[in-house]
Amino acid sequence: MKNNKNLRDVKGFKIFLVVIGWLSLVVGVPISMAQKFNIDLFFQLLMIQGIYIFVATIPFEIRDLDQDQPNALTIAQILGIFNVKLLGYLLLIINLIFTFFSFGVFSAFSLSSAISFLSLILLLYIVTPTHSKYLTSFWVESIPIFWSVIYYLLNFNMTM
Repeated sequence: MKNNKNLRDVKGFKIFLVVIGWLSLVVGVPISMAQKFNIDLFFQLLMIQGIYIFVATIPFEIRDLDQDQPNALTIAQILGIFNVKLLGYLLLIINLIFTFFSFGVFSAFSLSSAISFLSLILLLYIVTPTHSKYLTSFWVESIPIFWSVIYYLLNFNMTM
């Protein structure tokens, strides 16, 4: 009998490992490459991206609800579908307000973030355990690409 224990096996902890892993990549690596470290920017991006990544995992948890072990203690199992969606909406609204205060309402980053957060709210609203896996696998995962394109288009237009 194998006794392979790892952090992914800790009940209710997997989502936080996903968030930490992605934050290391999307915030840690770019900030570490900057010529001057800005602690305020680091913590602002850590919060904004951390909340976004956490909420972006919720549709996957809802999708996998029927396949997860009953004792896996995922966020969707603990809170239920309705409450986990409410949590996602609330976190994204808080995130949007924080983004506006941190970067200004009309900055390219804030506007692109607002569009992306609203897109995630819409996808979170329509996802169910019986929806096609493509809803989460394609549409939810495409939001960061959409976010980047919007940011660069807005940033390009604002600098002209």
